[in-house]
Amino acid sequence: GVYNGAWQKTTYGNNGYRTFLKIGGTQFEFNNSGYPITGTLDGVKVDVTFDYKNGGRTLQVIYTVTNTTGADKTFSLASAADIQIGNMDNAPITAIRSSSVTEGFMMKNTQTGAQFNFFGKNRQYVTNVDNIWFGAYGSYSSHVFDNTTGTSYNAGDSAAAWSWQDETIKANETRVYSVLIGIGGAGSENAASSVSFSPLDD
Repeated sequence: GVYNGAWQKTTYGNNGYRTFLKIGGTQFEFNNSGYPITGTLDGVKVDVTFDYKNGGRTLQVIYTVTNTTGADKTFSLASAADIQIGNMDNAPITAIRSSSVTEGFMMKNTQTGAQFNFFGKNRQYVTNVDNIWFGAYGSYSSHVFDNTTGTSYNAGDSAAAWSWQDETIKANETRVYSVLIGIGGAGSENAASSVSFSPLDD
């Protein structure tokens, strides 16, 4: 994204976001090149696309999940990345919270003021995630389906993940899930409008 006229990276080396699909005991990582980003496991196909929302202040990450088989499936879906904001790889992370619930997080570059925001719950254009995790980069590959227990991280190089857990999709059904990410300055954590529910919540 752009802040003060300058492009701001949100992942280390512009390596992008990794996406994972898990069914039973099998976990599959997508190839994150190309568009749309696509992966299939056990007949469940996921396409990842994008759309600008909130006047261009946020990017909607859209996961279209299709069960191509004749049987119901239970799956978990996650995205994760080695995150940074601009050139600051160790920028502090603070949870975006409401009523003691972590709904997302913000990562602020203390040198430039640029801020990366993730919105995963209780926002327009968002399908509430089950888990949000952020913490040390070195161990993040083992935390892509986990939930963070803290409300901040300021101990060095960091990573983040979000996931939907144990979702059931009927035979030949298509379901759509989404989150929002965005770049801005102070106060940009308010770029996404709050709502009290998500249409796919159980």
